[in-house]
Amino acid sequence: LNGASPWVIGVRGDLTPADSFKAWFEGTYEGGADGTVNSDTISAFLVNAGGSFAIKGGWSPVIHANYTYASGGGKGQSVSAGTPGQSTFRPWFDYVEGYNGYLFAPQLSNIHIFNAGVTSKPYENMSLSCNVYYYLKADNDSFAGSNPNIDFGGLEYTYEGTQSNSRQLGWEIDNVFGYDYSKDVRFQLVNAFFIPAGAYRHDGSGGTVNATSHEVRAEVSVKF
Repeated sequence: LNGASPWVIGVRGDLTPADSFKAWFEGTYEGGADGTVNSDTISAFLVNAGGSFAIKGGWSPVIHANYTYASGGGKGQSVSAGTPGQSTFRPWFDYVEGYNGYLFAPQLSNIHIFNAGVTSKPYENMSLSCNVYYYLKADNDSFAGSNPNIDFGGLEYTYEGTQSNSRQLGWEIDNVFGYDYSKDVRFQLVNAFFIPAGAYRHDGSGGTVNATSHEVRAEVSVKF
């Protein structure tokens, strides 16, 4: 905002202690001016850690777990005006590494993301996966939700009410079927469910949200 130039510095490590086990860790710090009238200084961070374990045998299943934390809140925030606080992490590039949930598509700001899942290959060119996500606000007084720059804007695009101060955002379950037609062409079918929790389950201007959201998505990926 207003010509401000914040900066980001990070570190990542990958470890393979065994052929069947992989682990990773990533951390980043964001600083610099936020560009608002008060010219507050950003002091935010994000961490990501996870691991995967491959099981030898039929269908070659791989079990994985991942955790992401993006800081939120802090000095200077204005919930009514939608102004992030000093400690609110501001993502620069959206979803270079994935969605963290196809339907909710969370913005990497003021959020805890817990993920666990399994991927298997029934046949050489076919894959099946199931991912479960749980979303929790880092600061209950600040906004956390879908990324407006991804696809149709996620859940926030269709939700007309305001969030409560509950930290619990909800659960998502993604089931994905993939087929590699060739090394350059891949087809994918996604069936995603989002179950709203306390932040959405309340009476507000947009009514009470109790229903589970559902999305079916077909994708084709072509490499040149």
